[in-house]
Amino acid sequence: MFERFTDRARQTLVLAQQEALGLRHNFIGTEHILLGLLAEGTGVAAVALGSLEVSLERARELVVQTIGPSPGIGEGGKPPFTPRAKKVLELALHEALGLGHNYIGTEHILLGILAEGEGVGAQVLIKEGHALSDVRAVVLSHVQDAANPPSPQTASTAAVAKLTRGAIQVARSSSEPRRVLATHHYLLALVDDPASMAGQALARLGVTKERVESTLTTIDINATSEAPPPISRSSTAAPLEFDLGSGVTVRIADRKLAESILTQQQDPATLAGQLRQYASGLRDLAGEAEQFGTTGNPENETEPRAGGDTPETPPSEGPSG
Repeated sequence: MFERFTDRARQTLVLAQQEALGLRHNFIGTEHILLGLLAEGTGVAAVALGSLEVSLERARELVVQTIGPSPGIGEGGKPPFTPRAKKVLELALHEALGLGHNYIGTEHILLGILAEGEGVGAQVLIKEGHALSDVRAVVLSHVQDAANPPSPQTASTAAVAKLTRGAIQVARSSSEPRRVLATHHYLLALVDDPASMAGQALARLGVTKERVESTLTTIDINATSEAPPPISRSSTAAPLEFDLGSGVTVRIADRKLAESILTQQQDPATLAGQLRQYASGLRDLAGEAEQFGTTGNPENETEPRAGGDTPETPPSEGPSG
């Protein structure tokens, strides 16, 4: 499975192990993977986190505050991945496939942390004041930039980066029930930045922040392209079964993955191919993850501890996203 990982993604996992050992933790959790992404420093994930002003030192400090140090596992020990950390790597594979990528990079690992959403890695980002949906939007923006490098004539300026940070700040400080980054947050950030070209143009047109805010209160978001999706009343999604032929059936109980597949509306042949690739990747990943850390004492991975990614109910190791 790790042959799918880019060099930076592999280095991230090595650094995650080093972070765990440095904190004398006898496990590798989602928090250590986040620290590994930051320590790697040059991948898409590190660049995206840097644009949000998330630093390695501050993240490490929050990890220590959240779970503290532990007695450790001794010099030269190899801590195993927690079930949550393994789930993040599974979700990284899912994110890569969903983006049509045949590799797993640091960006997919970070998206996996965000998709898992409950580990200490995600908690650190939330404590830094970032909604996970906002972080995801920034990561995907950087993924798109990496896939389509701009020419010198269209390169992003510092003002654009400032605009994104400003829009995120507007969304974060708003009283809206859904704290999701939207176009009106960008508009408010533009009006609030008189030094930018767009800000000056709006000012010359007589557009003020107060007028924009007043106008926005008269617009029904449900009548726009940014209407929130309907919320299902069902607390769980029924498992999906896909017949891949040759007597092979894939059953998916993971709600996020099931909803993702239902919304993709792909033709059966394409979907079957992706599911085969996904199931194969998960089998490889399970074996590689065991080899990466200590395998002699599997109870280490389910032993409760204070803080951290305590696995009261280990996630499924099957093809469940």
